[in-house]
Amino acid sequence: MTVLSGGHTIGQARCDGFRNRIYNKTNFATTRRGSCPASGGDGNLAPLDSSPNRFDNAYFSALVGGNSFFRSSSPGKRF
Repeated sequence: MTVLSGGHTIGQARCDGFRNRIYNKTNFATTRRGSCPASGGDGNLAPLDSSPNRFDNAYFSALVGGNSFFRSSSPGKRF
């Protein structure tokens, strides 16, 4: 699962795939709202982490910090 999840360190996501999460958060999500309006712009793209063209641990750092488009959970802790 870690390797499959880590594949998200490279690439971008369409606005319609994450809009519902960025308008429910106040942290990192505010930076994504500029390219993904509350309505419309479904095809707009946004990077999945701070280094979308590099395979590194930025995705995992964001995920653990609760600053990711995606959710992950572990026993006793929900992100």
